[in-house]
Amino acid sequence: MPQEPPSIPGSTHRVVIKEPATHMPPLGASFVGTSVSIEDYLREKLLSDVFEGPLTDYEDSETDGAAPAETPSAALKAAEQGPSSSQLLLATPHTPLSNKARKQKERSAKRRRKKREDAQAAEPTKLKHVTKRRRLEATKNLLLLDLNAESDVPVSKPAWIGRRAEGLPRRQFTKGELVEDLGLTHFPWGGRTTHLLLDRKKRVIGVLLGQPRDSEGWKKVHDAAYEAFQTVASKLSYSKKELSQRRGDFPAVAHGISFGGGQEEPKHLSHSAKKTAILDGLMQEKSVQRICKFGSCGFHAYSQRNYEYMESTVEKLRAHYDSAADNRNKLRRPYDSAIGVFPCRSLNLGKQSISFPHTDEGNLAQSWCSITPVGSFDPSTGGHLVLWDFGLVIDFPPGATALIPSALIRHSNTSIAAGETRFSTIQYAAGGLYRWVYRGFMSEKDWRAQANEADLEEDRAEQEQRWRESVKMFTTLGELLPRSDVPSANATQLCSYYYL
Repeated sequence: MPQEPPSIPGSTHRVVIKEPATHMPPLGASFVGTSVSIEDYLREKLLSDVFEGPLTDYEDSETDGAAPAETPSAALKAAEQGPSSSQLLLATPHTPLSNKARKQKERSAKRRRKKREDAQAAEPTKLKHVTKRRRLEATKNLLLLDLNAESDVPVSKPAWIGRRAEGLPRRQFTKGELVEDLGLTHFPWGGRTTHLLLDRKKRVIGVLLGQPRDSEGWKKVHDAAYEAFQTVASKLSYSKKELSQRRGDFPAVAHGISFGGGQEEPKHLSHSAKKTAILDGLMQEKSVQRICKFGSCGFHAYSQRNYEYMESTVEKLRAHYDSAADNRNKLRRPYDSAIGVFPCRSLNLGKQSISFPHTDEGNLAQSWCSITPVGSFDPSTGGHLVLWDFGLVIDFPPGATALIPSALIRHSNTSIAAGETRFSTIQYAAGGLYRWVYRGFMSEKDWRAQANEADLEEDRAEQEQRWRESVKMFTTLGELLPRSDVPSANATQLCSYYYL
């Protein structure tokens, strides 16, 4: 039954939480009277086993402690039955292939590789087939939000950026305050599987991306990045503005290409020579590059049109300034390709970088920012990603990545315990960059000064349509599925509905 809607600080919205929707039958559950290959059966059974579990992607060992010891009766029964077929298979000695068989196997592998490459070349996308498989798997993990991105979000009138949310509390919240006192819903995300945030029109408006599947290797990447952040934080000095901003009371340094805040043109944000060298050095750390590139690849996979718009805009900017006579404003850096598509990032370098409720309204309205925390903290008790407009308090483990439309929705983090540490990197693109390129590499003020009445009238007409066109850049659930019959909300395995 619906709960009484709680109030949210600084908001006139209310949240109603419904019971989880009915799950559809697991894939591969009914094979009676149907002829299927062993390969198809195992593939479908694997998807069913992986995705028909409880509403969490924590493993049993993470939530319930160590696995229970095998009872004597169970061990005796296993001994009486003898080795399983899989154990016998693993114990079978390996027989080397003959030269003829080996060459035939190599030719078959080459043909399959050529077939994959031809299929990839024939498609109007750069996505790898493995990425498409991951996207298909992610369609099993949906959070449906009672929001229409076309009509229910705060965008500016020209629709390049968002609108600042006023009256938000400038303080941290604990998990207990949000869940127990305000009635928000805790979502126990282990940071390993991907969950899609969908609006009412089944547009993918955000993604809990997670991390690569090599969890041991990724832990090494995270630990190396954590060490690099600690080193940089100890070397830098900060301005008064960097030490405390409206997003929180912690040191935060913006690094990369941006436009706004009084700048006359797009450029790399200015720092002292020493500070620039330290920040550039951080971006050349392999671990930091991998974290940045992973967020960029996730952006490409789940919001391809927005990704390509960002990629082309940033490339046009770099090419424009490459051709300029003045070399002082060259925008390319040696590490650009290694960190991905986002042109700018905010490095939150406080030992406890916990943000207050806010929006990043200066970012391109329909685009996403990539958020990755690094540090040493317990994600079940603190450091959560709070999405206020959806009433969600999401576990956000170190090394995991989330992608959200930060210009449009209010978000923050929960407090962490004394002695714990949480840094983070936030990747984004300012809306001003796009408008600068759209205006023919000039500011809005300069463009209007030279525009005639016909230009201005055309611009007013475009403004009326710009947001309608912008929301078309979101990927839809149907585009991620390999078939045209997109399931209805109640026919798809879901989390809960969250209504504003």
